[in-house]
Amino acid sequence: MPNEVKAFIDLVKLRILALEKKVSSIKESMTEVTMVFDTPFEDLDYDAKAMKELPFGVEPKRYPIGFTLRKRGIKSEEMLEAISRVLYLVA
Repeated sequence: MPNEVKAFIDLVKLRILALEKKVSSIKESMTEVTMVFDTPFEDLDYDAKAMKELPFGVEPKRYPIGFTLRKRGIKSEEMLEAISRVLYLVA
């Protein structure tokens, strides 16, 4: 399958996962990716231990409610997978 088709399928999978996890937005800046959720921070249930074990930095945020993933060390072609790994750790 061509790389473009695979990238499109991966993006669709990420969008479905984000919908299931109640993500309102995913924004990328030069140094990080921010995932914002439509749920109160107190109700945000995630596996903190598993997040700390990820090979890249992830921080929970109270405002906006969600997580910040540091892009340092993540190749652009690995970004969708990294975001998915974070979302899979959210209940």
